[in-house]
Amino acid sequence: MRMKLADPYEGFSNVFERVVSVEKYDRWEVLIRSVWKKNSFFPCSLVDLACGTGLNGVRFSKELEVFGVDSSASMLERAKEKGSSVEFLKGNFLNFILPKNVDAALCLDFSTNYILRTDEFVEFLNRVESCLNEGGLFILDFKPTQAFKKKERHLEEKEFVFDWKCNVEHAPFVIIDIEVKMKEGETFKERHIERGYSWDEMKKIIEGSNFYLKEVYDNCTLKEPAESSELIQVVLQKV
Repeated sequence: MRMKLADPYEGFSNVFERVVSVEKYDRWEVLIRSVWKKNSFFPCSLVDLACGTGLNGVRFSKELEVFGVDSSASMLERAKEKGSSVEFLKGNFLNFILPKNVDAALCLDFSTNYILRTDEFVEFLNRVESCLNEGGLFILDFKPTQAFKKKERHLEEKEFVFDWKCNVEHAPFVIIDIEVKMKEGETFKERHIERGYSWDEMKKIIEGSNFYLKEVYDNCTLKEPAESSELIQVVLQKV
């Protein structure tokens, strides 16, 4: 059995949909549709940023033109296997290019915590804003610094063994080590580096961007976030 030091999600992509909770995608869909309805917003097109294996975008692909963007070629390969109408594109937060502007944008599952610098976060927001049509809505989420906790997870299945460790000793920066051991194949080791943000930091980032802040919610509840919030969703609009 060969050990491989892998890029983020290169090995994780093999087991991603066996490890994550599909229920959270259900909650996100309810939130997204609730926000759109509340704002009398009826998009015809959508980009799902950090789309992973396409679990978000595919849900909307029967009614909207959907683009999915991710920096991981391995995750995009898994996404394309679903055979949906989504057009999947490789790109990161700062260099992605869409074939056309869209009405709506998503970036969920605290993917924005991979942005480690506030100036790059502003740059990312402005890039998204430039890809939206006038009045377009961008729904993103982020994990507050205090929501990252030192913890471990071990999962053993017939085909693989999955280990996940979160180190918060260097807060607000977080180191997540993942090992995926395929029972018949390679063992992948990945290191993911993320950063937590306080709500005050996030407000300053948004204020420094071209977006207008419309709404902010506590983890799919449509309630205002609290100090104990594990995940915060933000609704931004291009004006």
